[in-house]
Amino acid sequence: MTRHTRRTTKVAEAVLCAAVIFSIAPGAIAGDCGPGPGWVAGCPAGDDEFPATGAIVGIDLDLDGRVDTSLVLNGPVTVRRETAVPSGPDEFRIGTEIVSMVLQGGGVTLRAGADAAGRPASLGTITQQDDHLLAESQFLVFFEIELADGLVLHNNDPVPVRTVIREVPPFTEYIKPEDDLPVALYNGSEHVANLVRANHDTRSIPPHVPALSPKGFSLLVALLVVALAVRGRKIRVTS
Repeated sequence: MTRHTRRTTKVAEAVLCAAVIFSIAPGAIAGDCGPGPGWVAGCPAGDDEFPATGAIVGIDLDLDGRVDTSLVLNGPVTVRRETAVPSGPDEFRIGTEIVSMVLQGGGVTLRAGADAAGRPASLGTITQQDDHLLAESQFLVFFEIELADGLVLHNNDPVPVRTVIREVPPFTEYIKPEDDLPVALYNGSEHVANLVRANHDTRSIPPHVPALSPKGFSLLVALLVVALAVRGRKIRVTS
């Protein structure tokens, strides 16, 4: 194999690896709506399915306002969105609803939507921001959670979670604001615990592992390309 052939082969390897990484990167492939200017306004109705999501739920079991147990839960979620409608001068909004959610881990199961019979609907909105590139997505979540010992809890006041997105389906983390008050959890009519923390990531990664941003993926690809180029140069020198 000539030097030129080896060099061409290494460049091809670098390009192929970069293409593979971008193809699997969260948000690398355009969603049903967005990204781009004014994407909210043109977004049609549809269902967004997330087959493997991860959540961390912090519960206060002795009503002192502090987290006593943190639960790591994983499972599928389906969100239904309505067609975008005007909500003000040069502003559009999309109505959303969690129609199915089943998260499990450590003998605990959390359900919402149709999977939590008798619980109110978990409704949300996607609201276009002033730059027309981003939007705020928020939900008011009603759920039931069955603990490992069989105790079943539910909330009467919704858990607010929100994030900023640039497309749907969004690949991001929804967070209960830290300055919001704990949400009471009931067993029947008895107040027995509080939900203090709730983070829910739509990406299929362990929820305790930080996901790379698009900029992070770009840096990873650049480093990989450089590494492969250096490797190819070493081969040429030693050949």
